Amino acid sequence: MEARTGLERALQHGSMEKISRKFQNAAWEDRHGNQQPVPLARRQVASAFVDLQDERHTADYDNHEQWTPTDVQTILDTAQSAFQDWQSIRTDPMAGNYLLMMLLQKQRP
Repeated sequence: MEARTGLERALQHGSMEKISRKFQNAAWEDRHGNQQPVPLARRQVASAFVDLQDERHTADYDNHEQWTPTDVQTILDTAQSAFQDWQSIRTDPMAGNYLLMMLLQKQRP
């Protein structure tokens, strides 16, 4: 349990969001400057990460925001779809690159 808590504290959400925004595009530039196509499912996972993080920020910091049941269901559907998309791509090497880049604290330009 302690290792998990340490990992959770090591994650830098700002860096994770920047990487996710890069993976929302149809192509991703690797550290060698090569353009790599980003499959739709991976783009959708990255987009869901950004959207869900924005919703979490709103929930944490905007005390005036009120959600309707439809709003909440839409957010839950986004999360569910992201998990389904991840299952379809999790063994792809670029999925590993995506996770590794999200975990690295120093991002290359």
